[in-house]
Order: sequence, then C-alpha cells, then structure tokens
Amino acid sequence: MGYKGRAMVVVSCVTKDAPYRPHPHNLVGKEVCKQGVCTVEIPSGNMVVTFSNLGIQCVKKKDIEEALRMRQELRVDPFRSMYFFICIYIYYDIFSVI
Repeated sequence: MGYKGRAMVVVSCVTKDAPYRPHPHNLVGKEVCKQGVCTVEIPSGNMVVTFSNLGIQCVKKKDIEEALRMRQELRVDPFRSMYFFICIYIYYDIFSVI
C-alpha cells in the first residue's frame, strides 16, 4: 500500500490446484500478450490495470514441454516451481487453469 512509481504486471496461466505451477496454455490478446504471457506497465497515478479481450489458447499435448521451457526462458514462474515440473509435465490437468 502507498507505493508510488512505475510497476509492471505479468500474467500467465497457472494450474488450478496447490502447489500452483506454470500451466502450458497461452494467454492471447491484441496488444499486451506475447509468447503466451501478458505484460502491462501500470501508470504511476491510479495503479489500476484492466485486461480486455483476453483469451486462452490451448497447447497440444505434444507441445507441453516446449511451452513450459518457453516460460522458463521468459522467467515466468510466479511460484518458483518450474524446474521440477518440466520433468513431470505429463501429470498436468491440461483442461484446467486459473
């Protein structure tokens, strides 16, 4: 509370159950999404950001490992669990994200 200045919000799909992990599905949008991840700089005034026209693009089962490796390259792992779960990606509930 009370922070003033520049801030960045990075949004990606994660699994629905704890422990939360990066999910291979991609977020897609018109301007703010690249490589399945949406990034927005928040204005320093009101510190509010809105995502509109945001969708989820499903990743094929054969492309799960590559999608997770891309998240690793982008350093998008909000719960710091990526390295372990690349090895056991087969256990993902591919149909559920939050």
